[in-house]
Amino acid sequence: MREIIENTAGKFFTVTFVKKDGTIRKATARTGVRKGTKGIGLAYNANDKGIKILWVCDAENFRAIKLNSILSIKFKGKFYFNTVI
Repeated sequence: MREIIENTAGKFFTVTFVKKDGTIRKATARTGVRKGTKGIGLAYNANDKGIKILWVCDAENFRAIKLNSILSIKFKGKFYFNTVI
């Protein structure tokens, strides 16, 4: 899933994932957004924790999504399903 997200190259995609409370969420997101950041960075390494930081359009904010909680990604009309879950 990480590779698919990185291959979106900052373009919009739809991600469906299981939230921490167990509910399923569908969000339109993208990578590479810098607006609104302070340039400090995270206090932890997201890659080591299996997390991807995405700009979620619906929330108009950044969200940390666990890669192993992703159910599917839709990008350029193609669906990619997580078979690891």
